[in-house]
Parts: sequence; C-alpha cells; structure tokens
Amino acid sequence: MTGFPRERAGRTAFPGLSAGRSRGPDDTLTAWVAGGQASHPDGRAQVERLIPIPPTLSVLVVDDDPVSVRILADILQGEGFAVRTTSSSLAALRGLQECPPDLLLTDLRMPEMNGLDLIRAARRAWPDLCCLLISAFVTDDTVAEAFRAGVHDLLQKPINLGEVRARALHAAEVVLLRR
Repeated sequence: MTGFPRERAGRTAFPGLSAGRSRGPDDTLTAWVAGGQASHPDGRAQVERLIPIPPTLSVLVVDDDPVSVRILADILQGEGFAVRTTSSSLAALRGLQECPPDLLLTDLRMPEMNGLDLIRAARRAWPDLCCLLISAFVTDDTVAEAFRAGVHDLLQKPINLGEVRARALHAAEVVLLRR
C-alpha cells in the first residue's frame, strides 16, 4: 500500500491538524493525523495501529435529549457500530436484559434514573460491560463517582464529534481485548 486512503476526516483539538482513520488491506484500522510530524509522504503521521473492529460490535445509546441521541447514533453508525437508542433509562434497563450490548453510552442526568445508576445496575448484571458517560455537569465528585461505578470514560458536553469517535473506538478495543 503506497498511502493511507482517507475515509473520514475530523477536527482535532489542535489548530491545523485533522484526524482520520483508514482500513488497510488486512482490514486493520489505522488512525492518522494530518499536519503533524509526518512520516508519510503526503503529510500524514501514523498515530497508532488499531486492532480490527468487527461490524457486529453493538452500542446502546441512552439520552433523554432526542437530538443528542440522533447525533451520537449517527457518529457511531458511521464508525461501523450496530447502534440501538432509547431516551428512557428504564427502557434501557429492559433493553440490556433482552440483548446486552458491547458498549453502553449514557447521559448522566435523565428524569427516570440517572446515568450512573443505570451503569451500576448494568454492571451488576454484566461486570465486563464497557460504559461511557456523557454529561454537561462534570465536577470532581462526578468524575470520582463515575469511575467508582465502573465508567470506562467520561465525555463532557457540548459533544466534540471527533472525541466521541476516538473514545468509542478505544472502548471497542478494550471490549475486543477482554474477549
């Protein structure tokens, strides 16, 4: 392969850099950053080699805001995840029992049950469930409580699309390594 085919590009936290990923001939994902110190002739620096992510990896997205649910679902479907969504934490519990996902992505503040209580309940039944928490209300106490509850990663609103992609792909790697 003479170059990294550019499937998707996104913003990074650094001006002048863009990030993306590509699939090599062996169907292995490669992350890259353009504009950084380049080891590639077209200006992209290879960041890391990721393990193959099967298309059957599933995510349950839970948020009481339908706009957030749609945005998160679109991002994750674009990365190849099988996505289920709900705006109810109680419906999420029922969905977890019917068909447990590989990843759980939930908002913190919801009317019926908050995201941490949802994660605690889910991890009691499935201790290896990889959970991501999203919140606009992040405090030191929230962070500490989240990690005690078994949260794999915490994302802050407003949602940064590139960050969601990167954190979800990292969580997918963790899931696959646990298998």
